[in-house]
Amino acid sequence: MSIVYLVNIIPGTGAGDIQHPPLGLAYVGTALKKGGYDVRVHQILPEDIDSLVDQILKDSPLFVGFSVLTGLSSYYSAIMSKTIRSRNPKTPIVWGGWHASLTPEQCLGQEYVDIVCIGEGETAAPEIARAIESNKPMDSVESIGFKSNDRMVFTPPRPVERNVDNFGLDYSIFDIEQFVIRNGDKRTTSFYSSRGCPFNCAFCCTPGMSDRLWRSHSVRYVVEHLIALKDRAGINDVYFSDDNFFVNRERAFGIIEALRGAGISCSTFDVRVDFINRPMLDRLAKLGATGIFFGWESGSDRLLNMMHKQITRDQIISCVKLLSEYPSIAVWGSGIVCLPTETLPEYEATVALALKMFDMIPKGTISLFQYMPLPATEFLDLALADGFKMPENPTDWARVDPQGQFYDVTWIPWLTDKGKRNVRMTQEYMRHVLRKTDKDANIVFRTVQDTFSRIAQHRVRSQNFFLPVDCDLYSLFRNTWEFARRVS
Repeated sequence: MSIVYLVNIIPGTGAGDIQHPPLGLAYVGTALKKGGYDVRVHQILPEDIDSLVDQILKDSPLFVGFSVLTGLSSYYSAIMSKTIRSRNPKTPIVWGGWHASLTPEQCLGQEYVDIVCIGEGETAAPEIARAIESNKPMDSVESIGFKSNDRMVFTPPRPVERNVDNFGLDYSIFDIEQFVIRNGDKRTTSFYSSRGCPFNCAFCCTPGMSDRLWRSHSVRYVVEHLIALKDRAGINDVYFSDDNFFVNRERAFGIIEALRGAGISCSTFDVRVDFINRPMLDRLAKLGATGIFFGWESGSDRLLNMMHKQITRDQIISCVKLLSEYPSIAVWGSGIVCLPTETLPEYEATVALALKMFDMIPKGTISLFQYMPLPATEFLDLALADGFKMPENPTDWARVDPQGQFYDVTWIPWLTDKGKRNVRMTQEYMRHVLRKTDKDANIVFRTVQDTFSRIAQHRVRSQNFFLPVDCDLYSLFRNTWEFARRVS
């Protein structure tokens, strides 16, 4: 039986960074397994690249497939692909995922990439495997790019599978225990119940990837798979990672109610601000839902309009005010700073709105994230017009990732070096330190957390980040507490 390796590299430094199960690879791996292949799924940190390369070369796989996102993901995928290529030039390397699908020519133009899979890989991957195994031409496989006689060849696009229930999901191809979040009696994992999004936010590459097509698994599919996980790994809680879980509201509540009947609670859902209302929250609270995530994006109505968010600053405030009436539901709100064309007053308004909302919520956090120029988005064109230089290869895309050392804001003319540091530290404090805990949480934990949160609020409000030792101390506190909780 031929071996196929599927790899997802998660930029990060610890186990908490890879807690989300690699469901994209699981779908593709399931299709390959059904096709008769021995599938090895690996989700790793950058520090694990060399040891996994050793293992791959020892097993001489049919091919190595990478799931690639834009930014540090493409950077590290390139590093690992180069390493494999330098040590065994005959090992075929296939790139798939969002970045490969949105920049196929650039990815295939690299000497360390042999094939790119454009779009979903559930059908393409087994066909690629069979073509490699039988040494047959690749031109019969739809929606891919490959090299032939030193030139790039792209095959016609594959029709989109409308019924995503046709895609199987076999959890036996990886160790689900690695991706279970333990908190007391809760054993939580994530799940995607749908693909795509019907909206067209100008900073987001989902519209370019899915053509604004939203496809959902049936209630039965979702519930059966999560019950199977309960039986297999004791999963009794789930958070849904869909771009928009409530596109079809009755379907969404059908899933929540059916899972509740099966003894599985629901932690968090992604919801649009303009979808949130009192009847929804009443129903969620009654069903025991414990969290809502939403992208509020900006404190500037001008920028919200440019983003096609179809919401206003006043709507955001009203939404959070309403959420504050439901103390059992944690609020996770995400905003963006350093958007193309953003002015200093608009940046300050966004920070001020974030702090205002944090004061209002009962528990959770309101975070800020530096803008990330993504391929196939309207805002990328705005960033290019204001000085951003288009990345030339997959490693160069590391410049767009705010989580990495290579990130640099070049499209905001008023932002000084000191301003860039302040923005970076604002992101750090609001995403990783600022948090409200449940009133029933351990009193020691809550007291320490509240102390650090007050310091973070002061620093962000004043934009004073002189000697931020408290940030390092907070990381030590959180890591120590999480480790103690896991081993207890």
